[in-house]
Amino acid sequence: MISIGATALTFLDRATKVTGMATNIKSWVKDMLPTQHKEVRLLLGRLCCRIDAITRPLQYCWLWATDKESCVSDTVYHCRKTLLRVEKFISSLVQESNGRSSSSSSSSSSSVHRAYTKEEMLQELRNHLSDLDFCVQSLSLSLHIISSTQQQHQQQHQL
Repeated sequence: MISIGATALTFLDRATKVTGMATNIKSWVKDMLPTQHKEVRLLLGRLCCRIDAITRPLQYCWLWATDKESCVSDTVYHCRKTLLRVEKFISSLVQESNGRSSSSSSSSSSSVHRAYTKEEMLQELRNHLSDLDFCVQSLSLSLHIISSTQQQHQQQHQL
């Protein structure tokens, strides 16, 4: 039998990993910014702002929804998946950037990811920004649902 304390710690640990993931993304972006085109730098900066905007609300919703059957759980799941996709994309950009700086003389056909063109990178960033904007809106709605639910519980206990 799993103890409630252990389960709560597991969820807290997973929710805390969201902060670590967000920190990784922002750190990678900061390291990459000087090497990118102006438009790419602008979109990367916006991406970091969106990640800042969703990290704490995502953690709160995640912890709130751990023991409840709620639509908030679905929002948490999809926002987390979005963050994982963004992390994977930024990680591939970092690998590409590191590969470019370490071996600028020849293009290696053995690399895992082919290099993004500027246009492809811009389109990917726009797509991720759109997904993160949706996450911001979804989390805002989820926080409203949580607030309404808590108010209903308080009113029921007062009666």
